[in-house]
Amino acid sequence: MAFLWSFASPANAQDLGGLFKQLEDTLNSANQGQTNQSSNSSGGGAAGGLGGLLNSLQKMDQSSSGSNAAPSSESEKIAKSNKTINFICKRQPLPDVYEKLAKPNLKNLEQSFGKSASQIASIISTDAPPSLGVVPDMTILKGAFESREVRLLFENFVNNRDIDDLSIMLETSKKSSFDASVKKMANDAKFAYGIVHLFFSKAGANEDLGNRLVREAAKKQQPGAAYIESVRFYYGVGRNRDTTQAVTWILNSQNVLDEMKLKTPFRDLVNAKFYQMVSDPEYPRRDMYAQLIEMQQEMHASVMAEMSADRPSIATEFLEDAIELARMRADLLIDLGEVLGMGGDLEAFKAAYTEMNRQANGISLVKEYKIKTDAFQVLIKQQLKKSTALSSAALARMQEVHDENGEFVSLAHQTAFAYTATLMGSGNMDILNADSLFLINQYGNMRERACEVNNGMLEFSARTDMKIEPSDAPVSESLQRPTIKKKRRG
Repeated sequence: MAFLWSFASPANAQDLGGLFKQLEDTLNSANQGQTNQSSNSSGGGAAGGLGGLLNSLQKMDQSSSGSNAAPSSESEKIAKSNKTINFICKRQPLPDVYEKLAKPNLKNLEQSFGKSASQIASIISTDAPPSLGVVPDMTILKGAFESREVRLLFENFVNNRDIDDLSIMLETSKKSSFDASVKKMANDAKFAYGIVHLFFSKAGANEDLGNRLVREAAKKQQPGAAYIESVRFYYGVGRNRDTTQAVTWILNSQNVLDEMKLKTPFRDLVNAKFYQMVSDPEYPRRDMYAQLIEMQQEMHASVMAEMSADRPSIATEFLEDAIELARMRADLLIDLGEVLGMGGDLEAFKAAYTEMNRQANGISLVKEYKIKTDAFQVLIKQQLKKSTALSSAALARMQEVHDENGEFVSLAHQTAFAYTATLMGSGNMDILNADSLFLINQYGNMRERACEVNNGMLEFSARTDMKIEPSDAPVSESLQRPTIKKKRRG
């Protein structure tokens, strides 16, 4: 079953307005005199959050990230579009965005990490599984920022792991101003820089620093940071489990996201997570939401069923997707190897490909594909650099492979996004085991390696003047698991 938030809006949705107002007043009153973060949560969060939940009953729309200046040709338009895979595969200059951010300072970054720039670059480019259990992939957090500038900065970093972008996060987090927009930008940057440290802590980043920065950002109403605090309290990750604190923090996140009125999968995930938390039997104020829970019982059952990512069917589907994507990547490299006339190296890889499919299965097959396909891609890269010309037929075939590779990048990106959302929406944190984190990591790895192939063919085109048009494969980010059609070499 695909992971799709397909809920039916209640017929008496308009009548819920009074209920939301009542819940708002009750919760606001109950929270008086609690912790600092509770007092910072406005009553509008309860109403806005539940209202946002009703909005999430409709099919998710992909949010707009902003665009660059109008390009001068159709090829440039495709290459610079934030709606195609080129936005994923190439770091975007975004001059109108970066001029509002701080300048990079690698010496300060080295001091913050306690490591050299080369060591930091190695840490953030690691293929090792992530360290932060509550966010198994950073991609979904792109919708967790108030300021457009930091949102696009973070997206650039997630897609390309550029050390200058990381340095800009650090420097921007230090900005001080009475201007509200600058304050939001600095707080967003603090969260972004903190989450990077948490995400890569097993690879050598500073986990304690990451925890401190995320906590500080949450106290200043940063929506992504508030979400992290919420799920930590809810699942007892680095915190004593406290459902009341969890709901308070999730409301803080909802307040800001609802005010932004920016439709993103992250916002819908927060709304659904709120509903899960207030429905929890251990939540002491669950009775406040009894009427809502009763009215939405059918929806709640659907949510819980779809969010049970620990069910064998869901786990099996995503493992099958990883295997199928690994095969698709291998097939694409074989096709490109044939275009480049790679002879013996190509035949050796074909033989290894056949042997892998015969002997391995499950997670072990995905691991075998990674090792052997990565090795063959190194040879592909070397051959692309040596090639100077192709026949017209070979060039036409390379264009076809380039377009198919672009579609693969898009598919791997969508699958990684949906799988991450599935795990984050699950009611069971135990599913974040070594295998599930490995699969998420492999989705991202396959996307990144396919981007290298994409860029390699475009660089070949520019170097040899053998025209290859950029792929216009669309980028889609939603909570819905994409359909991966099985395709076998004939």
